[in-house]
This record gives sequence, structure tokens and C-alpha cells, in this order.
Amino acid sequence: MQRKPTKSMLDLKFKNGVLKIPPLRIHDSTDALFRNLVAFEQCFHGCPQYITSYVLLMDRLVYTMDDVELLEQSMILENYLGSRAEAADLFDSICKQIGIQDFYFPVLCDELNEFYCRRWTSCWVDLRRNYFTSKWTLASVFAAFLLLTMALLQTLYTVLSYYSYRK
Repeated sequence: MQRKPTKSMLDLKFKNGVLKIPPLRIHDSTDALFRNLVAFEQCFHGCPQYITSYVLLMDRLVYTMDDVELLEQSMILENYLGSRAEAADLFDSICKQIGIQDFYFPVLCDELNEFYCRRWTSCWVDLRRNYFTSKWTLASVFAAFLLLTMALLQTLYTVLSYYSYRK
């Protein structure tokens, strides 16, 4: 995930495996603000449900305290609440029993699901997150692989020369 400076909080993009999200400040009045905006959109049937869509999407992205921590580290979320647990519960509490007619982010969700469901992509993401945290780690793994390949080739040539010499 990356922070994406923009003028609209609805300007979320997913490209090349990176989800770009506009920054969001969460403080004491955020809950009331989002609840009122969602209630407004729910009451007027002709009104586009942009805020409701945003809140539902954030509810899916922010599920645990670890998700909040990741968003804070990416400088996407500025949490001015008491704890990460409160920030994680914020969107969940707003989204209880909300229905939506026209979801604003269906293409984005489809792209995220397609990317996540690719087996090799998820394996590569896990490898990068857990083992290749720096470029030096990747370089050392590449060097080790190269040395192992060269050692195997040297062994193969030694065995082949031994059998060709005996004939």
C-alpha cells in the first residue's frame, strides 16, 4: 500500500500490485462524521453512495490492529484515537447493518481479488514480506543461488570427466 496525495478521498487506485490510498486522519469526531454522511446517503434514494462505499471498502481493508499499523507505517492513516484497536473497530461499528445499492468501487475490488487469488502472486508477496525485506537480502539469495549452481556444474563436469577418462 502506498499513500497517494489527492484532493478526493475516493481516488483509490490499484496498479502493479500496489494499492494507492489517499491519507485519512482518524480522530474523535471521525465516527460521528462518517455516521452522519452515511445516514444522509441512506435517507435520500437518488443520492450516490460514495461515502458509504468508501466506509465499506475501508471496513474490508482495516480488520485488525495489524492492518491499522500497516496503514500507519505507510502514512495512509493518521490515528489520533486512543489505540489501534479503536481505529480497527471504527469502520466495523459504522458498517453494521448498512445496505448499499450502487457500490462505487466494484472494479477496484475485482482487481484486488484477482491479484490476491493468483497463487504465484500471493507466494511472491509472502516471500517479499517475510524474507526479502531489503535489497541486500535479495542480492545475497541471488549470490547463494549462483554459487550453488556453479558448484553443481563443477560436480557434474568432474563426474563426466572421470567416466570419459576411464573409457
